[in-house]
Amino acid sequence: MGITDDLRKLTMAGLGAASVASEKTQEVIDSLAKRGEETLEKGKVLNERLQHNIKKTVKDNITVVETKLDKEGVIAALENLTPEELTAVRKKLDKLSHDVKANEQAK
Repeated sequence: MGITDDLRKLTMAGLGAASVASEKTQEVIDSLAKRGEETLEKGKVLNERLQHNIKKTVKDNITVVETKLDKEGVIAALENLTPEELTAVRKKLDKLSHDVKANEQAK
């Protein structure tokens, strides 16, 4: 056994190490990919459960009240407005009044 055999063994050992490293790297990548897919599926299930719980909580705790405003209700609501809100209402009423007059003139 000479230096040539030792160099050959060393070269073959290097190639073997590279081959083992490549196989192990592929195994690790496959394992991580599998774990990632499992985690994604668990996340989807948790997300669906959370959405269901939120919808149920909202449904159980929110009450929709329909109110029908008549003339007296509107007048009562106007009495509780701030000066700024009253100004905005006046502007809106002026615009509506102007639109009604314009429509009447167009006829």
